[in-house]
Amino acid sequence: MLRIVGMTADNKIVVSGVFRAMETTGLSLADVLSVLGERAVVSWPHFLMEAAGLKLSKLLAMLKQDIADAYGPHYWMIVEPRLTALCV
Repeated sequence: MLRIVGMTADNKIVVSGVFRAMETTGLSLADVLSVLGERAVVSWPHFLMEAAGLKLSKLLAMLKQDIADAYGPHYWMIVEPRLTALCV
């Protein structure tokens, strides 16, 4: 179940439950985000908590293409170190 957990400074909604939605429906991150629209972003801390059973390397490998497809390759370069830092 997707939930709104906050707002960004530029008024985008922050959504949790994205990992579970991907796992239960088989949809990619890009597919889930296309349903949410351009006014939504993923709560990465929530995403990581939901994916706690996966190794970080597997999770990052899974997300790399999805994030690049959804936001563009430049965004992956920003998100990857932040995701890694959240897991330390």
